Amino acid sequence: MAVTKIDLKTTMTYREHAITSKSFARKLGIELPFAMYAMAAGESISAEQSTLTPYLRLLMVL
Repeated sequence: MAVTKIDLKTTMTYREHAITSKSFARKLGIELPFAMYAMAAGESISAEQSTLTPYLRLLMVL
């Protein structure tokens, strides 16, 4: 299986006072939804409902 590397620092443009998201399913060639979110400390996103099992990994890039 080929490995796809994504440079997280240059993939998204973070904006102050905004929550930014980017989908990677097409780029990675997968069917399941896979997204990255960027937000300031203290920001939050609303609850979502899905029939899929969620998987969440938090990364802190300084």
